[in-house]
Amino acid sequence: MMKRFLLTAVLGLAANVLIAQPLFPPTNGKPVKFVDVLERYKERVEAHEEFEVKKRGKVVEEDEHYHLGRWEWYWSQHCDDNGNIISPKQTQDEWLKYMVDHKGGSYKTTAIPSNWIFQGPTHSEGGYSGLGRINVVAFDPVDSNTIYIGSAAGSTWKTTDGGNTWASLYDFLPTLGVADIKVNPLNRNTIFVATGDGDAGDAYSSGVIKSYDGGATWLTTGLTWPVTAYNMAKSLLINPADTNKMILASDAGIFKTANAGVTWTQPSTLNFKQILYKPGDTGTVYGTIYTDSSAQLMRSVNGGVTWIAASGFNDAQRINIAVSPANPAIVYAIASSEASGLKGIYKSVNSGASYSPVFINDTSCVNNLLSYDHGLPSSDCGGQGWYDLCIAVDPLNADKLVIGGINNYYSANGGLTWSLATRWWGESATVQTVHADKHWLAYNPLNHAVYLGCDGGIYRTHSPIGGEWKDITNGIGITQFYRNAVANGATFVLGGSQDNGTKKIDGATSDDMTGGDGMQCLFNYSDPENVFYCAYQNGHVDKTTDGGSSFGSITDDLPTPGAWITPYVLHPTEPDLLFIGYKQVFLSNDNGGSWTPISPVFDTNYNIGLMAIANSDPNYIYTIYNDYDVWKSVIHYTADMGTTWNDIALPFSNFITDIAVDPRNANRFWVTLGGYSGVKVYRHDVTTGAWAVETGGLPSIPANCILIDTFSLTKYVGTDAAVFYKDTTMTTWALYNNHLPTVHVYDLNINYTTGELWAATYGRGMWKSIKAEQVNGIAIHPSVADVLTVAPNPARGSFIVSSTGISFRNAAVTVRLVTTDGKTAQTTTGTFDSSGNLKVTTGDLAPGFYICEVSNRQGIARGRVVVY
Repeated sequence: MMKRFLLTAVLGLAANVLIAQPLFPPTNGKPVKFVDVLERYKERVEAHEEFEVKKRGKVVEEDEHYHLGRWEWYWSQHCDDNGNIISPKQTQDEWLKYMVDHKGGSYKTTAIPSNWIFQGPTHSEGGYSGLGRINVVAFDPVDSNTIYIGSAAGSTWKTTDGGNTWASLYDFLPTLGVADIKVNPLNRNTIFVATGDGDAGDAYSSGVIKSYDGGATWLTTGLTWPVTAYNMAKSLLINPADTNKMILASDAGIFKTANAGVTWTQPSTLNFKQILYKPGDTGTVYGTIYTDSSAQLMRSVNGGVTWIAASGFNDAQRINIAVSPANPAIVYAIASSEASGLKGIYKSVNSGASYSPVFINDTSCVNNLLSYDHGLPSSDCGGQGWYDLCIAVDPLNADKLVIGGINNYYSANGGLTWSLATRWWGESATVQTVHADKHWLAYNPLNHAVYLGCDGGIYRTHSPIGGEWKDITNGIGITQFYRNAVANGATFVLGGSQDNGTKKIDGATSDDMTGGDGMQCLFNYSDPENVFYCAYQNGHVDKTTDGGSSFGSITDDLPTPGAWITPYVLHPTEPDLLFIGYKQVFLSNDNGGSWTPISPVFDTNYNIGLMAIANSDPNYIYTIYNDYDVWKSVIHYTADMGTTWNDIALPFSNFITDIAVDPRNANRFWVTLGGYSGVKVYRHDVTTGAWAVETGGLPSIPANCILIDTFSLTKYVGTDAAVFYKDTTMTTWALYNNHLPTVHVYDLNINYTTGELWAATYGRGMWKSIKAEQVNGIAIHPSVADVLTVAPNPARGSFIVSSTGISFRNAAVTVRLVTTDGKTAQTTTGTFDSSGNLKVTTGDLAPGFYICEVSNRQGIARGRVVVY
């Protein structure tokens, strides 16, 4: 069993060691436990640093260690019941199995089926703002306007007009992460993609895929890794002299094919990060590898079969290399230090046999090109070299270099001196702001332009120093959203996104509200157009009262850090009451002005990751955290708003990913489970202590979120591949996924005013669809055959509700009048007469539009009424 330790300490571990090096050694097909991975790297690090996020207005400077928190959050949801990490190949296998099993099967249809429509964002202001992470840029061999990009979790995209418009090349592959793209130099319609997220490890690879028609259709190759491979593809080469030959670099070694990917051999098992051909000589291949504790420069002189280490270099954290046909014997390398800052710039003049330093960052760190500082001299030794590191050499002049880390720098003298080319935030009259975290730099040989892939998108420049870096990302929908928020009285939607802050999406436009990694967001229903909340990673929450023009922190006095996505909820009827969960629950009676703990510290090692409050009785609050020691979630709840707390025994392993409380019964809730067990949804009744499985119709892939329509009680579940739904008449779940890509869906919310269901996807932006039961924008979905009519309508004081069926004749019923946002305004009981009529008195009911719901043991029927 893993030793118990604080997750705050894990988040403070040197991620430069944890993530840059292989997450676990070769496994030979044996299971790898999630907790063992964390423990292995914890033991490597002697110094534990406290996590810190530095805020400068709306700008957040990411601590170089924070990426481990993202890794921990993601992969804890992608394990089996025993805590073994599972490759995304399992998602692919299970999803394909589900689709085959249900092909041609009958699905319950609704009057208006799901019809998902992409809502953005597709535009940003550029600079500090962005849309999403791009890992790789690839060029067409004959047309400089045709370019491909590979995103971290949103598939491969293509432009044929130089970046004015973009189109996704595939939407329905379960693995949408892209590590590398190569276009056949002799046949521009043949494209190969190495799948997975090679830089951050957010998605393991399922192998290499290919297209023979310019990206219109895709096939697998002979390199398709099994579920137990845990492999990460990194870099792909096509031999320009014989395009049937390719080399793939991965953390599992070198893979080679001589028949365009039909079969592959594995001549090396070293952990490779990058490979490059020597210009004009495909027998000479340069590479970078990771050992168990450092990175090294390598060379092969027999086409990648055998490899030897270069001399004159050792002990780096990560290395990226670049070459130029202007002088094929020269190789440049940029290396990061153990602190993720710059170790140095190195140069080989003998085709990679040996290297010499040309620019070194000594112990004073004044030459740290990878720091957060805007130019030299640098003031600190750290950076993010393990995560963002790239270098490019001018193909016409081997003395001209561009590097990327947090900023970009340029050298015109072979790396001896450097000038700041772009800065990651702030205004400057001389240096342009370009989004932080650069992952890819390359010259397009057809137009001599430099292309940059970063956490914000793709940029192009014809003059790296002093020229314009043009953002050409607009039109690419690859934002990785963690959460979203909607409000019945708001004209816009909020979304918290990875790397690109919290965004306000309003029709065709979007604006950045706050920076960093945007997490959970929330509207205050008392004034949703003006008052809402945006969060950063690990529980830093800001509030605005002027619609986003200005923000102020409401969590400075709380014991952060919290969970990667720290939960907070608003009281359903008292908008000044706000609850937030760290290791204990805190309550604010003044909307974040001050806080009081209302729970004990549940566990000194783990933060609360989920929290829910019951709309029908806000005294009920549920909290959930994950205990890695026993590989189970832990649920605590209070029925008196924190005076006393109880725990709930769980009948299952694996972790809970979401909780939804019954809108009408505070003692009943549903949870979704991550991982790959057969059970994805459980229902629990606190009163009886009973658990019930509600999984029928769902595939065995991670279920990420659950939502219950407060009016119709229809339930929706977002999974790693699709959205499913189940209304009150259905016994199994059915797909609710028309036009939605195969992508992780992490949050679902309903705007009851518009009757729209909103989905936050992790890699393909924000989407919306009409709800499952919808008539003229209002849900009227009876579970019995009766149709209700109301007269007079509009009504004043009272009205007669008539039933056209037989379910309610001479029957006692409950009558609810419900507002359009799902809140119960009035509940009465009565009996229909033999003619099917029942008088309902409205009393002091406020004028407005209501749904009249009639129910008994026979079922539910609904009609509409206007009260004046």
